Amino acid sequence: MKAKETLLARLRFEREARRAFLPRFGHGRYADAWTLLHVFSGVTLGLGCLLLHIRPYPALFIVLVLAFAYEAMEAFIGIAEDIENSLTDVAAAACGAIL
Repeated sequence: MKAKETLLARLRFEREARRAFLPRFGHGRYADAWTLLHVFSGVTLGLGCLLLHIRPYPALFIVLVLAFAYEAMEAFIGIAEDIENSLTDVAAAACGAIL
């Protein structure tokens, strides 16, 4: 049973993309148009933290946790993408928060 669960987790996270970067909404190995949405989400969350007077490092931590939770939720509901793409999306949200 464990092998089947591991295979399922692998299928959800590691569907190989054909291209490293996809300039439209789709599935790129490292980045795609959805990455821009993650940057804008990071900017929005960063501004929200700024308005709530949350200091920079705790704000960055909050954005990282929320971005990671979102990527985990995507995998849980069956949105398959490369692990590199998920990590790039988390990093994009963090970069957006830093802006």
